[in-house]
Amino acid sequence: MGWSRGLAWAWRRIAHLVPVACLATFFVFGLLYLVPGDPAVTLAGENASPEHIEEIRALYGLDRSIVVQYATWLDRVAQGDLSRSLLSGEPVSA
Repeated sequence: MGWSRGLAWAWRRIAHLVPVACLATFFVFGLLYLVPGDPAVTLAGENASPEHIEEIRALYGLDRSIVVQYATWLDRVAQGDLSRSLLSGEPVSA
């Protein structure tokens, strides 16, 4: 009987992990949009043309709503794709 209680406890903890992890990632993802500045301008550089900035927005999906960006990110993370490094271009999950 002792091991079944422990197993039930473990399953409950795992069941709580999923919503807590989703809320935590959504919170952190949302905090990134409270940081001042435009990430596309930062990536393009201070003297970039408006066309280049728009190209970067489209490339990284920054032209989509935050909800669509989060859903896309969550889908990719669930598949093990943690994107690529902005500095080296190497996969982050490698």
